[in-house]
This record gives sequence, C-alpha cells and structure tokens, in this order.
Amino acid sequence: MLKLVPMQAVNWLDRRETPSRARDWSVIGIVAARIAERTAGRPAYLTFDLDFVDPAFAPAVQTPEAGGPSAREALDLLRRLQAINLVGCDVVELCPPFDHPGQTTALLAATVLAELLALRSAMKS
Repeated sequence: MLKLVPMQAVNWLDRRETPSRARDWSVIGIVAARIAERTAGRPAYLTFDLDFVDPAFAPAVQTPEAGGPSAREALDLLRRLQAINLVGCDVVELCPPFDHPGQTTALLAATVLAELLALRSAMKS
C-alpha cells in the first residue's frame, strides 16, 4: 500500500487507487496527479510500503500481495511526484531473510529511497 501522509491530515491511497499492472502508462500519471492534488502543496510525508509492489518484483516483504505494480511502474510513479512538497519519507516492510540471493527486494528498497531523496533534494533547489 502506498501511504501519503500530509502534516494536517491523514490520507491513504491503497491499491484500488493505484495502477495494477497498468498497460496504459497514463494511469500512473493520473495517480501522481491525484497525489499532488490531495496534498495541495502542503508539507507531505510519504511512506513507501514495499507490500504495494507485486511479489514477483519484491518477494522479501512481510505480507506479499499479488497483483500490485511492477518495480518499474512503482518507480515511474515516484518519478512523477515532482509536484508534491515532500518534507520526509521512509521505506517499510523489507524482510531481508526472505530475499533471494540477488537481493532484489533490498535493491528495490534502496532504489525507492534514492528516488525519494532525489525528489526531496529537488524540492530544496
């Protein structure tokens, strides 16, 4: 689940509101626009829950749920969040003992955090 938590109120975006195996990449743009609209320039804290990603791309999570977006789709969503006022972020639900030898989930978690830090850095400039 992708959770978006503005300072003034709590808003949840769950998998029913996010692209699920979107063949139409415009769906990801619509979700990013909805996130920007819901935060409306207010300071926002974003928690990226790795359970949101399909277990084929993130097998080492606490509660895997099939049907989520691919790693590529999830990263594309993050890259489209330029319009939000990100003041903080975290990545949750990584369970290293369940990861494959190639550590695909850990790599995704690190990439997600790098994208979030880049987004936060872009807000300062």
